[in-house]
Amino acid sequence: SHEYAQRTRWNVRDSDGTLIVSRAPVLAGGSEYTARCAERLGRPWLHACPGADSAAAILAFIERHRIGTLNVAGPRLSNDPGIYQYTLAVLGRLVYGPGVDKASASSSASSGQ
Repeated sequence: SHEYAQRTRWNVRDSDGTLIVSRAPVLAGGSEYTARCAERLGRPWLHACPGADSAAAILAFIERHRIGTLNVAGPRLSNDPGIYQYTLAVLGRLVYGPGVDKASASSSASSGQ
């Protein structure tokens, strides 16, 4: 919808860079649109997917582009039922380090800690 496209453009515009998290090696749909928006707006973006989702690579991207506000995007849960758990794991490694388990990251996220 038009509202979705506008919100995507604004999220890209209002951030310093975008991390697109998906379980597919090739972007499609809204995730591909997000990458195109970032390119058009001259904003850096990185696609994290299995095999290309190390915390070191993502942190290097954030540091290289001096990202203060990171837009995190990806497919809808209705299109990829496992994307929430995968994204939580990727972000958990960024925040808590590589040894974090899903239960502790989920518990901390849901309790606001």
